[in-house]
Amino acid sequence: MAKKALLVVDVGKDFCLGGALAVPGGDEVVEPINRLIEYADKNDMLVILIRDWHPPDSRHFEKWPRHCVAGTPGADFHPDLLVAGGPRVLLFKGIDPEEDGYSPWEGKIKLAIRLFRGGLLRSVDSIWPTLKELLKTAGVEEAYVCGLATEYCDKAAASGAIAEGFRTFLVLDACRAVKEEDGASAVKELESLGVIITSTEEILKG
Repeated sequence: MAKKALLVVDVGKDFCLGGALAVPGGDEVVEPINRLIEYADKNDMLVILIRDWHPPDSRHFEKWPRHCVAGTPGADFHPDLLVAGGPRVLLFKGIDPEEDGYSPWEGKIKLAIRLFRGGLLRSVDSIWPTLKELLKTAGVEEAYVCGLATEYCDKAAASGAIAEGFRTFLVLDACRAVKEEDGASAVKELESLGVIITSTEEILKG
């Protein structure tokens, strides 16, 4: 059976209800994603929690309101997201002030990787210079993408996974778009690239 990874993209406070850059319905992804995480824990899937972690002087804020500034509450995960359990890989993106950080695959990715075990956070040295190498080292062949937002970071994560040679799935009910029509266009584009559109229920049924 192919080794699988669940990529949970940007389910942070600033992208959810009341956040600085809230995605409509952003909170609604937490429940299906938690179900996916529980399934992943029981089925030897690698869980990668991806988060925006922008420096205060990021050029990204020329395009968007300030959000997910490193070390601020808005950059934290949604409080109901199952970050504990384990093991987890935590990946920060957007940490270079010259990069937008939409994708965990692009640019000069500086990985700050930590493992969640039983709710405790233990720092480890990053030995993988890229996300691709991390997944290849773990023997991953399939990537399942969910989170926020469909037409931006989800799209970048899924298209990057396809480009890097992984069989890639977008868990559509566990994603939300900034604009519904843009989200629909992104899904069509991803399908044209070979991304398989699936749902939480389909995954849970195996």
